[in-house]
Amino acid sequence: MSTAYKIKGKWDYSNTGNSGRWSSEQVVNNNLPLYDKQYRKHRIRGHGLALQLQFTSIDGKPFDIFGWAMWEQSNAMV
Repeated sequence: MSTAYKIKGKWDYSNTGNSGRWSSEQVVNNNLPLYDKQYRKHRIRGHGLALQLQFTSIDGKPFDIFGWAMWEQSNAMV
């Protein structure tokens, strides 16, 4: 069974899409029917002091997030 979801990031506690602080929405499809779990890496573009992640389901497609981590890295050369 394939699963799918949408993910996007919200930077610096913005409350509207007109703020310019939302990343573009990514649609993720997992189409490997022989595996129950999959490892995925997502890149959320943007910058700011705080990042929130928004996951949205797609009609007719199941999804389950069972473990996650975030890696933060800053540019030490600037």
